[in-house]
Amino acid sequence: MKRYMMLIEGMTCPSCEKHIASILKQIGAKSIDVSFRRREAVFELPHANVETAKQAITMAGYEPIEAGEVDATREYDYIIIGSGAAAFASAIEASKYGAKVVMIERGTIGGAQDEPLPCGSGSSFFSYLTLVLTNLLSLY
Repeated sequence: MKRYMMLIEGMTCPSCEKHIASILKQIGAKSIDVSFRRREAVFELPHANVETAKQAITMAGYEPIEAGEVDATREYDYIIIGSGAAAFASAIEASKYGAKVVMIERGTIGGAQDEPLPCGSGSSFFSYLTLVLTNLLSLY
């Protein structure tokens, strides 16, 4: 079963999301996720091709802009560059809402610190941050 993401113009509210989901379901789509805010629909098609989905959405009065196959192993809701305290706070909060979060860090986990940290020794703080990162990533 192939997974697709389609950008769609013309959706303005949650009712539009339901309408698009209904259309996709009628052509046999599964695992449907539609967002008018992101202007996209993500779905799996077991038998039909993506052109069939585009035609059905066009006939319903919406405008499919772009569609392509999605690699399910690389799909995230929220990508954070860096791993400082604010990045961790943001990642934790987003995960509370069910977001699939990834953090990207090129250097030291926990960000760069030129001065000692006020909350104790740096090594225990970075150990804690590493533990938090490990726990966050294990959720996904």
